[in-house]
Amino acid sequence: MKQFIILCLFLFMWLTTLLVSADIREQEVQYFDGDTDLRGFLVRPEEVYAAGKTPAVILVHEWWGHDEFVRESARRVAEEFGIIAFALDMYGDGRQAKHPEDAKRFSGEIIKTEGLREKRFRAALQHVQSLEDVDKEKIAAIGFCFGGSTVLDMARIGLPLAGVVSFHGGLDSKVTAGKITSRVLVYVGERDSFLSDGEKERFQDEMRRLNVDAELLVLTGARHSFMNPRADEYAKSFGLDVGYHERAAELAWAGTGAFFRQLFPQGPRALIQKRECIGCGVWDQSSSVKR
Repeated sequence: MKQFIILCLFLFMWLTTLLVSADIREQEVQYFDGDTDLRGFLVRPEEVYAAGKTPAVILVHEWWGHDEFVRESARRVAEEFGIIAFALDMYGDGRQAKHPEDAKRFSGEIIKTEGLREKRFRAALQHVQSLEDVDKEKIAAIGFCFGGSTVLDMARIGLPLAGVVSFHGGLDSKVTAGKITSRVLVYVGERDSFLSDGEKERFQDEMRRLNVDAELLVLTGARHSFMNPRADEYAKSFGLDVGYHERAAELAWAGTGAFFRQLFPQGPRALIQKRECIGCGVWDQSSSVKR
């Protein structure tokens, strides 16, 4: 009887630990840019790095705002890559656009207000840097669409990011880049009509001129927003030239995993020591800098 009671207590404590761990792994985060209330989403991996400090990735949402897609992407970063993930809020109060006109207005406010996009990103970066379990020297960023162009500009500005990954983001920029120390990985769709003529070539020239460790990978047959499973719904509802492309999304995500294993090689999931070919299996139209 005594052994049975001890066993029950052990099982109770084990289940309680699991529940507590689940609660801690995903957290709603309130943080601020001045007086602006921002709503982020933090996900921690189940495993921690041997040194006790774990790399982190900041995720920047599409022009739709801080939605379920960016949250699910944060979960995948933590679960599949073993990295702390923080999905930021660019618009404030977790606002989400229900219509492209709203999305255009929300993103336009951020882009057209001088310095605002950098301020919002810095607010997220400062929050991530404040976390005790984050390795402050190993913070990267990924972004989708509006978020993709944002992370590229944060690299151009020179923020302390080990690397940035842009998915179907704009490549032209009004930011005059100085020295870019971040490693850069860009995925765009071959059929992305949101990219202007010559945009890919101008980006390649910029990366070569600045001697950036960068790769631009063009995915055959993919349209704008190819990573987002809801893209087909947006196309149907609003007549947008966007579309989810499952194969392209899988290839891009696999390449992103390889990218992070190279940036942060000491993690619990980093089993491959040699430098991987991120573009393997993808039509690599060009790698801006071959090393």
